[in-house]
Amino acid sequence: MNIDKTTYKALTNIDYKEAADKKAAYLPLVYICSPYAPFGHFIKRNLTCAAGNLFSNMHNQNYNELYISLTQEMAGSEIRMNRLTAFFLIENSIDAESTELHPKLKEILLELRLDKDLFAHYYERIQKLLS
Repeated sequence: MNIDKTTYKALTNIDYKEAADKKAAYLPLVYICSPYAPFGHFIKRNLTCAAGNLFSNMHNQNYNELYISLTQEMAGSEIRMNRLTAFFLIENSIDAESTELHPKLKEILLELRLDKDLFAHYYERIQKLLS
């Protein structure tokens, strides 16, 4: 099968361009959520706020189990930013009408309280959540 060189180049360019566009769209998302990005922690905090709003208002058992599992995993991490994210997930799980933490999230917060830096920086907020 003979294909004109110009047509061949044009068609292969489309394939390369589509692949490059997909990669270009994905990589910035990975970067901006990274704790190493200059603004990654702001993105993470906004995402934890949105996730917490869903947790407190949606009452979907599967979502709640995944939320608690993610929070537990983040809290047990060696990476400080992950433990901080777990704290924000716990803090954002309560809406304005509710005053009580989910029992499993309360257990996780009690474990997080052992992180001296986190506890020192967020002492009042942690105490408020536990009261």
